[in-house]
Amino acid sequence: MKKSLALCVGLLFVFSSYSASAQITVNKISGKTVSADISVSPDYERNFAAAVIMPYGAEKDNIKIEDGTIKNTFYISKETDEDGNAALEFTLPDGFENGQYMLVSYDNGKKCVSRIGIADDSFDTDLALINSAKSASELKDAVENFTNFNIDNEIFSTHGEKICGYVFGEKTNYTKDEFIKAYFTAEALSRYNAKEVPFYEFLTEYTAYLGVDYKNTFGTLPENGFDAADKLFSAKSQNIGLDLSETLLNIFEIAEIKGCKTAEEISKVYLANAVSRKVDMTDFNKLDSYKKESLFLEMISKISDSDTLSEIDGVFLSLANGLANPADGKPSSGGGSSNRVSSGVSANVQPILPDSTKSDFSDISEHWAKDYIKALAGDGIINGFSDNTFKPDNSITRAEFTKIACKAFGINGGADCGFSDVSASDWFYESVCSAKSAGIITGYDGIFNPNGFITREDASVMINRILNLSADKNALFSDADEISDYAVQAVNALYENKILSGYSDSTFKPKGNITRAEAAAVVARTKK
Repeated sequence: MKKSLALCVGLLFVFSSYSASAQITVNKISGKTVSADISVSPDYERNFAAAVIMPYGAEKDNIKIEDGTIKNTFYISKETDEDGNAALEFTLPDGFENGQYMLVSYDNGKKCVSRIGIADDSFDTDLALINSAKSASELKDAVENFTNFNIDNEIFSTHGEKICGYVFGEKTNYTKDEFIKAYFTAEALSRYNAKEVPFYEFLTEYTAYLGVDYKNTFGTLPENGFDAADKLFSAKSQNIGLDLSETLLNIFEIAEIKGCKTAEEISKVYLANAVSRKVDMTDFNKLDSYKKESLFLEMISKISDSDTLSEIDGVFLSLANGLANPADGKPSSGGGSSNRVSSGVSANVQPILPDSTKSDFSDISEHWAKDYIKALAGDGIINGFSDNTFKPDNSITRAEFTKIACKAFGINGGADCGFSDVSASDWFYESVCSAKSAGIITGYDGIFNPNGFITREDASVMINRILNLSADKNALFSDADEISDYAVQAVNALYENKILSGYSDSTFKPKGNITRAEAAAVVARTKK
């Protein structure tokens, strides 16, 4: 007995020492045959990975030892390729009993567990009782009286009713592999919803039954993306069936998109699947590289409250339309992108539309444009939001900028403006019609695109149509050649008269969206 115990402890010592950086994804289980992928960390010095199958919950101190052998325990190792990956496929010995097991590896010292259900033909007797059950209650009785399958009694005593409710509701005539998949998926959901296992363990312990490859999906997310995925799944998990793969992959894609921090990241992630979802790319394909970068920078902030792919697609389509169809001047080639990332405007925080003299906004005390903002707010020209913020670094829409310009310069009185996307019920209708009548805006192909963001060059054109300033020289911006022909004179004139300026890197970024703070500064400087 001492010799057998030493064998057991020694085996586990070797396992934990020599596979100390492995991650396993179980791909398929059929009867007692298991297929899995195992990988080791790049800093792992040895060229093989290892794992062990043992009864669920077993540790080195309570593994059964009979006649000098370790019962129901199986150790496997395999040489890895140059990237540290290996495919495992093995069939467990005939002596293995039917029941719940765990495939264990270690990832940088952290124990990785994958649940496995093993059943041979002797399970058919119990399966017949399962398939004859006429209710979830009868199914629960059948599971409690299994003779050829060992279950985890502790988990079943807590979650058995919920598990059997899931399993009975899924279908009524199971094969043994189908039942085991349904049982483990139901167990996973029940434990997750009871907050007994965190999202990470839910995904990794039950990876064989959830229909997702954890390593190449959720395992690639940054921490904030993983937390977002957990939140999204938690909102769905109470009312969901046992076929989880589509739901989980959908959640992964949303979390992956929302976890992006740069235009390059989000463009790669979003576009990878947008076409397969049949997202209309007509407007997007009209954009040059600079405008595409601007779109994705803006998109990062505006999807913060989006919880579905359709909402994210809506943001993408709106931004693409706004950039592809500028309503002032001619369509432009070339462009510039702002280094700012707008914080977006939540749908439930609306602009204060009536005139207001409120200027003590909560988010401008340290902002470079605070004096301009306060001056215009005090005169009732520019307004904040219902949450007492001004959001100075947000982009500003074409409708908002038009209304500010009309209020600042006393422009009013206009007939029907004739834009197909502007109606009499819109809050900006009067301002847009007045600006159109005064020749400040012209639109494009019969539309105004009121909710699209206005670029720095288009804002310049609008202001100079009011001021009618001239310029004796060209502004020396390093990206001056990116200013559209129709906007060159306006930009030069406003720059020469110190109404607008460029950035510290000597750029003007004509195709970048003007921010609310910049708009306030431009208008305020004309009033001095």
